[in-house]
Amino acid sequence: EGYSARLDAGRLGFGLRAVTRVNLAAHGVRSDETFGTFVRSKPQVREAYSVSGDADYVLHIHVRDLEAFADFIHRHLLPHPEVAHVRSEIVLTRLKEDTGLPLGE
Repeated sequence: EGYSARLDAGRLGFGLRAVTRVNLAAHGVRSDETFGTFVRSKPQVREAYSVSGDADYVLHIHVRDLEAFADFIHRHLLPHPEVAHVRSEIVLTRLKEDTGLPLGE
């Protein structure tokens, strides 16, 4: 799909990663589109997935520190009219991050 450089987030001052699960207040095309537009407009959200299971969406968030994370959650994500519930886990240690595909499997 293209080429990119892999940057060290910690060295660039982005010391906090979080995995955030989001449930919407209502389900439908309009709410999905509205939330999708919101997520795509936020540079803090580095990856976003619509998922099955106990959450509607899973977001991977990268920010500089806990204060920036709290600001994003409290000033942007929680006030969004489509959002009903948010649950986050702070990443303590990265065990594996592989951007390739297991083509030999």
